[in-house]
Amino acid sequence: MFGRVRGRPHRVHRCCVRYNAVDHDTALVGTASSVLAAGVRHLDPAPAVFEAMLDGWSRQQRSCFLQADATIKPRLEVVRRFARFSNQYPWQWTPGELEAFMVSISVAMSTARSCQNALRLFCDHVTDARYGWPGECLQRFGAAPQQVLHEWNSVVHNVEFEGRTSRRPLSYDEVQSLFDAADGRVEEIRETSTQGSRRRATGRSAAQDGLRVRAVSPGSPGP
Repeated sequence: MFGRVRGRPHRVHRCCVRYNAVDHDTALVGTASSVLAAGVRHLDPAPAVFEAMLDGWSRQQRSCFLQADATIKPRLEVVRRFARFSNQYPWQWTPGELEAFMVSISVAMSTARSCQNALRLFCDHVTDARYGWPGECLQRFGAAPQQVLHEWNSVVHNVEFEGRTSRRPLSYDEVQSLFDAADGRVEEIRETSTQGSRRRATGRSAAQDGLRVRAVSPGSPGP
């Protein structure tokens, strides 16, 4: 097949034509059709579809070269934890359930943000029509997943450090003040140690010569 670009013949490869004719659903990783076996009837379809959603999302993340142990597994565990808390499936989730879940967990601000980020990304995946999950859920359960995290119910990033206050790193000025105080303490200890050494040497000399301390140190107060 040939086309014409700027007056000159341009060859169009058959593979390009074939790719463009294919449904976009099959060109993506983690789609519903790629993880759900066609023609299979599940005795309990809800948990089977949920596990397929997680499998598809996991594949999609691996296609982005994300680390399995450091990133993908923790995100999957957050989604499973929310599902256990709500006792619902993704096509039943609501923002209210998400807010109740966040209230129930006692974690640092940074951990809460990480949990919300994992749930937001999962919802982005299963609500994206290109991956086929909205249509699949509508056909099977009469409801489609929705995004439950929005600007009005998400953790706002207002401060630079979101961890526990006791573990907050010191600022530059605080570090400088700490070093200045340490230097002053060193000088104070050094001066105190020198004066103490002199007093001990004076007392030892007076004891050896049988003299009173006043005879050696005229400035010392008398008895």
